[in-house]
Amino acid sequence: MTILSRPKTINAIKTIFLGDHPWNLNYLELHQVTPQNDAELDAMTKKLPNLEFLSFSLFYVSDEGMERLGRNCPNLRVLQFWNDKLTDSGLDRLTQHLPHLETISFDTAYNITEKGITAIARNCKRLRCLQIIHHTKIEKSGIDALIENCQNLKVVGFSYGGPVSLEGMHALIEQMPNLRYVQLKEIDGIQKNQIKRFYKRFPQISKIPNNLSIKKLHNLTFN
Repeated sequence: MTILSRPKTINAIKTIFLGDHPWNLNYLELHQVTPQNDAELDAMTKKLPNLEFLSFSLFYVSDEGMERLGRNCPNLRVLQFWNDKLTDSGLDRLTQHLPHLETISFDTAYNITEKGITAIARNCKRLRCLQIIHHTKIEKSGIDALIENCQNLKVVGFSYGGPVSLEGMHALIEQMPNLRYVQLKEIDGIQKNQIKRFYKRFPQISKIPNNLSIKKLHNLTFN
């Protein structure tokens, strides 16, 4: 496995990916620097057709840029990103090209609703872990799509976001015997005592530990 972890400057990234030949890179983390637009992301990921693990910030990338990411890196199994511009449509366009995806975790998901969850479920049937932070409202239909399409799910987390259907979450646990970890944290419209009752009702379910790296989060799916 070829690994590149956390280059320090955008110039370092550009230097790394200069040239006409693709990189045989499987693992990439970019947190201190980030592609500044769709074109930079496209130019970089075109050199990474074998990438399986990617974690980085994409605050300046549109739905179209995210689709290019999917097209350029179709072998991704683990994807973590921050993107406050991504919409449900963009999430659909991205995941249509990621049939091997097992873990997806994203933050600042201000425009993502149950439609985005449904898109992930229909496009990524090998999914084992879904974590969404700072989302909008998640209706039961999105959770129903996970039940229908993603029976390998072991980890599901919704945090610091809009309302999530508790009815849907009950059904998720009852109908998905492989599920082991669930996070409901600081969700609008759900009181702390409701969350306590939720975990008491399902003692076989554990909370996702706080502050897990994406690698450790992915590793939970093999417990």
